[in-house]
Amino acid sequence: MTWAGSVPTASLLMSPVTWLANAVVSFNILSLLAPALSAWTGFLLARYLTREMCAALVGGYLFGFSSYQLGQMLGHLNLDLIFVVPLLVLFVIRRIRGELSRHRFVVTFAIALLAQLGLATEILATSCLFGAITWLIFFAFSTREERGRLWIVAGDIVLAPGGSVPLLHL
Repeated sequence: MTWAGSVPTASLLMSPVTWLANAVVSFNILSLLAPALSAWTGFLLARYLTREMCAALVGGYLFGFSSYQLGQMLGHLNLDLIFVVPLLVLFVIRRIRGELSRHRFVVTFAIALLAQLGLATEILATSCLFGAITWLIFFAFSTREERGRLWIVAGDIVLAPGGSVPLLHL
């Protein structure tokens, strides 16, 4: 029960600040950085998809400073750190389009999954569930050629957690 609200990835990154100041300072810094990081990764995804700077700025802002994000700043740091989610989507889209090799995709996706596991297991589980639902919807409405690419990416996604297991033991 006590591990459910922990954020080991963020704790490791903030350990120098915690050591120099205290845990409250680290918590406050992470709480202030969380919306900005989410807005930035949301911007990266929107910029890639739209190729429009204004649309990407609005999209990043709406993702990073949404009512969900601001509501979690009231004390749920583990649910506030959701900046990995747009990166997961970006990696999958780039792999489907053939812009990432299998090796690079599996490694980056594994690192992102491991980071999200250390930030919030609830967000990771939700991302996996909605990712699977999205894959099924795209599969149902795609052409035969697109279905082949979707199967390849699904296989790569299944490989990624296996690739992160050795990283867990470091």
